[in-house]
Amino acid sequence: MNKKNALFLLFLVWPFSGLISGVKYFEYPFGRRLLVMFFAFMGLTSLPVGDLDRYKERFYFESDMSLSEAFGYVFGFVEGKSFVLLGNVFFGPILSFHNFIFAIYFGFFGYFLVQTIYQIHKYVNVKKHSLFGDVFFISVILFYSIRTIGNFAFFSGLIFIIYHLFNYTKSLNKKHLYLLGIAPFFHVGLIVFLIIPVFILLFKNKIIPSIIFFILFSLVPFNSILPFVQSNNSILEGTAVESKYQSYGTSDAKERMDLRYEIRNAGHNWKLRTLEIFDFFAKRILIPFGLFLVFIYRKKLLSNSTLKVFFSICILLLGLSNQMLYFSQGERYVYISSFFGIVLFFLIFSTNRFNTIFLNYLKILVPVSLGYGVMALIATHEIMSIYFFVSNFFIEFVRITMS
Repeated sequence: MNKKNALFLLFLVWPFSGLISGVKYFEYPFGRRLLVMFFAFMGLTSLPVGDLDRYKERFYFESDMSLSEAFGYVFGFVEGKSFVLLGNVFFGPILSFHNFIFAIYFGFFGYFLVQTIYQIHKYVNVKKHSLFGDVFFISVILFYSIRTIGNFAFFSGLIFIIYHLFNYTKSLNKKHLYLLGIAPFFHVGLIVFLIIPVFILLFKNKIIPSIIFFILFSLVPFNSILPFVQSNNSILEGTAVESKYQSYGTSDAKERMDLRYEIRNAGHNWKLRTLEIFDFFAKRILIPFGLFLVFIYRKKLLSNSTLKVFFSICILLLGLSNQMLYFSQGERYVYISSFFGIVLFFLIFSTNRFNTIFLNYLKILVPVSLGYGVMALIATHEIMSIYFFVSNFFIEFVRITMS
């Protein structure tokens, strides 16, 4: 028996071993497949808490819906999470239990996350890094937290966008921009990201237009465009866009949701409060400041065309994220600009073409981003059951179907 077969057999007996084997053989397709199956097993054994409980309820409700009815919701723009709806309708009668659809959802999320990290790994020679470079890479890996998987529709769509934008920066293949048109079918809130490929196609990745975009979207307050949205609301009446706007976009909705989350956050323990501190400093202060440094020293730091394109997209994403902060729950949009930013800094670091100021900045950013990643990983425990660590697919199939 060769090593690959032995590791796969070990995975079948103890799926948690897939994390170790997958990381060790990450450069090979076999290792990455193990990591995707590791995510699938996490979904199979996950606890339905928070957003996952709502996805569980949706599964059992929508499993009895006909495909024609589901397509009516999707193409009538009534459904805000089209892929989840279609997945539940199509797989529901076959799978019967929410655990199995969770395995598919988590595996899907894991595939794009693993492939995105692999693209970063392939772009730079990680093996030649110093200890600081290794720690930096770990902080990048942990930055897009698997804790977000609880809100599957939004954050799966977000990592789908990141994956294709990253591939576009390397290849400049426009198909990756066109594929972003699929993103709103994950979650209607992702429709705002369609601005990005349109802007790129119009202005050809030039930095100055991106800076102008950033300034306009950051400084023009949401209240100044609110009357326009309200006056044109009849166009979107009855659609998922209108529903989300009423839930998150109006001033009353924002006040209501902010109060709800303020009450919820008041009950957070020390671990979640620590996570929030790291989150704020990394995403709202250090990474935007780092992008400012890159702009100031762009002639030195942006040493090739790929980095210039990457920086241009980072600025677009940061401007869009700043605009979305005027909405309730707009903080989740900051994930994409922050992740793109820290990946850009890692790519610049890997070129070995940076000045002392940028290196000193990284010495502050890396510990903070690593702290954020570790605390986010710890906070993920709420969705993990004991079965995730000790069980396997066969035992879980029996346990779920016999319960």
